[in-house]
Amino acid sequence: MASTGTAFFRILLCCLLAALAGCASTGSLRGNGLAHYAENADATYRIDVTSGHGSGIVVSADGHILTCRHVIEGEATATISIMESGAAPHVYTARVLATDEANDLALLRIDRRFRSPAVIGSDDDAGPGVLVYNIGYPFSFGEVTGRGYIMRTGYTSFEGSVPIRGVILADIPDGPGTSGSAVYAESSGRVIGIMRMMIAVGRRGAPPMVVRVLTPTDRIRAFLETNRVPYLRWNGDLAQYPPLPPPARAAHRAPRDVTPAGPLRPFSKSGPLRTAFFFY
Repeated sequence: MASTGTAFFRILLCCLLAALAGCASTGSLRGNGLAHYAENADATYRIDVTSGHGSGIVVSADGHILTCRHVIEGEATATISIMESGAAPHVYTARVLATDEANDLALLRIDRRFRSPAVIGSDDDAGPGVLVYNIGYPFSFGEVTGRGYIMRTGYTSFEGSVPIRGVILADIPDGPGTSGSAVYAESSGRVIGIMRMMIAVGRRGAPPMVVRVLTPTDRIRAFLETNRVPYLRWNGDLAQYPPLPPPARAAHRAPRDVTPAGPLRPFSKSGPLRTAFFFY
């Protein structure tokens, strides 16, 4: 007889396969009536790192790309392959510019211009029952699309090893590799959240309830504005920022004796995540 843990993971695997059954290739969905579908598909890319891959979206014409922090954790760079004029994709090296651990966000940049960055929605774009779609790169299936709806907004939980605050819960197909991809409102095509992780909750002997956790747009906008990213707002405006003041000249100080603080010690990493929380 299989152990309870083994049975749980078998049920969870069935849930994942059932979720992926709701996905379709982006090629088969172009022109299906989803708002700004073609532009959003063109703004979505696979992000490869040494430990695996995730997804990301273009958020500025200047080459800024948004993804999840855990996708690029421990990495200084990532690679992004883009089909251009040749038969083979052009591989770009993306620099990691900034991260937000609390909201699991990361900002990358590549040396390339984009014509159609994703549009960041307002808080009013997300609400219980709103129909949404997602474009990402689960497993090795390439770019695929899922559709679903928002279950709840403003959810907070301190269970597990990573607390989550004020997030969106959604019922939408996904899989490992979709972390960092955007979820869009079907009616407007604007970003309403970033796919962050999956939560599976269940009782012994019963199939778990599986929900997806999205980082909402208020956190996304704050992160982009803190890093002065010229992103497109829901009203069509381009985020603009005043010029930075010139750096202050350092005052001259006489040298003084300094006592060495001793060797640096690396921070210890937390233990493995609880099985109820799954980061893709």
